[in-house]
Amino acid sequence: TRQLQEQSKKRIKGLKRLFIVSTMKPILSSFYKSTCSWRVRAALELKNVEYSIKEINILEKENLNTNYVQQNPYETVPSIEIDKIELKNHCKKFNIKGFDSLEENLVIRNSDSIIQTLEVLYPESTPLVLINDSRFPIQDRILVNQIAHCIISSTQPYQNIGVLRFIKHEHQIHDTVSWVQYFIRKSFKKIEKDISKSHGTFCVGDTLSYADITLVPQIYFARNHRIDVDSEFPLLASIEKECLKLDAFEKSHPNQQI
Repeated sequence: TRQLQEQSKKRIKGLKRLFIVSTMKPILSSFYKSTCSWRVRAALELKNVEYSIKEINILEKENLNTNYVQQNPYETVPSIEIDKIELKNHCKKFNIKGFDSLEENLVIRNSDSIIQTLEVLYPESTPLVLINDSRFPIQDRILVNQIAHCIISSTQPYQNIGVLRFIKHEHQIHDTVSWVQYFIRKSFKKIEKDISKSHGTFCVGDTLSYADITLVPQIYFARNHRIDVDSEFPLLASIEKECLKLDAFEKSHPNQQI
């Protein structure tokens, strides 16, 4: 009888362990002020994905800690870890191909890759008008991704904390505010012109898209670095205002992460 009881306890313990593993939420490593992190938080909220946050304070160089670097050798935020059992079950349920060969949890290490993957996994929940989504006109897809990557590739890298530390300590450029203002204004002027004919409620018509979830965090950063967005870029400010009315942006806002 005692042996049967012990076997039963082990079986229950094993089932509990399986339940814990198979119901693990995706874990987002994020810094609350990071524009890259915010755009991913917004995408997760828009896709109605339940997730947990692991705060990585890049100002305190926590992104350089050994444990984090093992997960993300790029030493940046955000990154996300998705449980392999949960992922395979989700893909089986919705007939999503390409994830069957996973032997470990899926770890994705930059915001663009995370958002692209979320679109594959949750295509019907608030589509973000990515370039390969044939449900939307090609002109709209091109413009959405053009705006998003203007921020991702031509704006945000210049305000990256590692870049700012480098120019300050290695090149004695101490006025980092002027530095980031220059690159933000340069990009915002292009985007304001681009959307002058395409905008509705959002950047491209009345459909929320990848362009909007990259734009709003960048405007937040611009305001924090003394750019008067309302007077200099009124179209961008109007889109920001509409986006901030949505629950996804309110829940993912830096002020809600503190």
